[in-house]
Amino acid sequence: MENRLLFNKKGLITIKLAKELLQYSPGDRIDTVDSYSKRFHCSRGIIQEALAVIEADRAIKTEKRGSLGTFLQEIDYKKLIKLANWGIFTGASPLPYTRRVEGFATAIYHEMESKGIPFHFAYMQGARNRAAGVLNNKYVFALMSKTSALDIISEQPELSILMEFEDFTYTGGYALLFKDDAYADKDVIRVGIDRNSPEHVDLISKIFSGRKAEYVEVQYTRMIPEILSGGIDVTVYNKDVLALQIVYENIKFKDIELSAKDLDATRTVLLIHKEDYGIANVLNEIIKIDSVTKIMNEVVTGKSMPVY
Repeated sequence: MENRLLFNKKGLITIKLAKELLQYSPGDRIDTVDSYSKRFHCSRGIIQEALAVIEADRAIKTEKRGSLGTFLQEIDYKKLIKLANWGIFTGASPLPYTRRVEGFATAIYHEMESKGIPFHFAYMQGARNRAAGVLNNKYVFALMSKTSALDIISEQPELSILMEFEDFTYTGGYALLFKDDAYADKDVIRVGIDRNSPEHVDLISKIFSGRKAEYVEVQYTRMIPEILSGGIDVTVYNKDVLALQIVYENIKFKDIELSAKDLDATRTVLLIHKEDYGIANVLNEIIKIDSVTKIMNEVVTGKSMPVY
């Protein structure tokens, strides 16, 4: 579609119609011209012209079945995205400070590039921060643990999980971090907690249930300095970071045994807005769970280099 179409009625309706069609799958029946005319407050002729533009670009192929209506035979989501004037897709990801996160980002970029979809990640700490971006339509999706997603959805029902991956795709597990074993004998334990990460809050609440604990709010990336300075006694930490062997020598750790339910904290999900204007269809078409998992594991094991 030529850029000049963006500035006339037909161009604007073409954009709206392309966004509408992104919500469909091949085999679906689309609404009537009269229905779209009423919904978009324009003439039937404008709707017919907009459909003609979309079909001429081969973004869709339709079949008329008489009184049954018009059905979609084929959909080219890449072309529909361009016609819908989406620009570059942006997803929200945790900071890429572990091989697992690097692997996941590499896999998502691979999936997008293989379909020719312009894409980039915004990297930020805190699942709640990433979810807020999706809620405000800044990002088309956010990566986080299933535990975090479920907690956030309970507060923000406008959000939903589009797809979820296997256990240990988000993290390889968790450990307790501390400097002095004697912390466990204290009457009141100072526990570092990052409330922007619901899985962190969930695990800490379970582990220190029944103990006298003072919860000290600390940004996740500041946990180790706070332990070293004595600001906190202990916290829960991502085992993947420990595997990088960048933790200070006088920091100790102990593996946390996870229950079946706790494994949700190790599982990656894609969080989207329910009013996604067809984004769910597009992402399901582009992102394949088996392919993402394979590429991520190759990066984690060193068989492939991260590229993101």
